[in-house]
Amino acid sequence: MSTTARFYEPSDGVHTVRLFIALLLAFIATVLLGYVYNLIIYFMPLIYVNFLVVIGYGIGLGFLTRILIRFSHCRSRKSQIILSVAVAVMAFYVAWAAYFITMVNEGIPGFGMYLRSLTWTLLPQDLFPFIGELNRVGSWQVGGVPFNGILLTLVWLFELAILIALPILQVYRMSPSPYSENQQVWYPKYSLNEDFGNMASPHQFMKRLEEDPAAAVEELGIGDAWRCTKVHLYYLPEEQQQYLSVDKHLVEGRGQGKTSIIEAVTNLAIDRSTAERLLNQFAHQRERVAVI
Repeated sequence: MSTTARFYEPSDGVHTVRLFIALLLAFIATVLLGYVYNLIIYFMPLIYVNFLVVIGYGIGLGFLTRILIRFSHCRSRKSQIILSVAVAVMAFYVAWAAYFITMVNEGIPGFGMYLRSLTWTLLPQDLFPFIGELNRVGSWQVGGVPFNGILLTLVWLFELAILIALPILQVYRMSPSPYSENQQVWYPKYSLNEDFGNMASPHQFMKRLEEDPAAAVEELGIGDAWRCTKVHLYYLPEEQQQYLSVDKHLVEGRGQGKTSIIEAVTNLAIDRSTAERLLNQFAHQRERVAVI
């Protein structure tokens, strides 16, 4: 984090011990998810529905990655993406191991047998020959056409691409959370309960924010039920520099439809006294996402 930047800039730091533990937790989680994933695929007769199962698996891995990012204190986008890819590849490999065990067992094994069998199916010299043979003969067909060889390889690569892409997309959609390099913790996020008025000119509002952040927020006034501005503060009392984010909320159909949220200001650096002034003046609540 730069101490002179107008906005929060994440560092490239990673907590090495926490990252190692996160990868261990990822392995444990993918062992559980891989068993459930294989169970659903095995009993799902429709190939087309299996595609939706893969999508669901990828979304689940995305949620897992986001939890691990918080736990491992991965600040930079680069380290977050590397972690998401590692989790996806791990999950893909474990899913293959679970499928191998199912084929050898000629049916879904009990969870205890599954865990015992993992000790040898995770070895590439045991798993890869099975994959090669399965690729040669194929395991299913569509419209009487067997899927094997290059065609089946492309299907597997497409599955892997989905499992990698969905967690990465979730990482990209995450708003950067300020992190204190001094305290080695994430800043807690506080949301002001007030529905502020809609900013007439984002450019003028931004200019006013830079002059006097607290006054700029106060001058927004009261918003409508279907169009308002929400203000969030990242506040850590041990730090002099705090951060402010602003979202524009618009409910379609004048309050009857879907709510659209647009990030107008993301992590503007403010001083501690300004953050405390806003927190003291407006009712607020701390987000449930804990600082791990």
